[in-house]
Amino acid sequence: MKVVSGPLDELLPEHDVREVHELWVDASGSRVWSALNQVTLREMPLFRALLFLRQPMPLAPRNRRLVSRTDRPLLAEMASGAFVPLLQRPPSDLVLGMIAKPWRPTGSLRIVDRTAFVNFAEPGWAKIVLGFQLQELDGRTRLTTDTRVRATDAAARRWFWLYWLPVSWGSATTRRSWLRAVKRRAEAAGPEEVS
Repeated sequence: MKVVSGPLDELLPEHDVREVHELWVDASGSRVWSALNQVTLREMPLFRALLFLRQPMPLAPRNRRLVSRTDRPLLAEMASGAFVPLLQRPPSDLVLGMIAKPWRPTGSLRIVDRTAFVNFAEPGWAKIVLGFQLQELDGRTRLTTDTRVRATDAAARRWFWLYWLPVSWGSATTRRSWLRAVKRRAEAAGPEEVS
């Protein structure tokens, strides 16, 4: 499946799974960008609870670390662990990526840079991107999260689907929780000055 959607097409144009969520925030793009980069797990109790429940599943050691560090910005925590920053265009686009086998207990991560991520094709893995896009219009901002997964071969695709079926509802729930937390933080900052 190929769907055109800005910078994510540069990094993972074809995907087996795609999950998109969005909401409008009554704040400027720069304020929403700031909130996105500052929001913590403490502000997302549902997200934190789902990570805790997922501990017996793949990537559990990283989940325990995230759950225990609730006051650090979530994006910074993710970028220092399992995810690799792939693209950052303030205040409109941010993309993190991961190469993993999430169906395995350890996740079997491959830490790579942007170029290696784009070119990675070794069989038996899944390439995962998590993107955020901000579009400002008349003082409001549409905040979108786009998650895509592409297995590198048919065997990995089968393993990924077995993993994805029970966790897909949680993935959608965490993305919506994340967007609502960014919205609360950005709108709580008070009215903005118009120049």
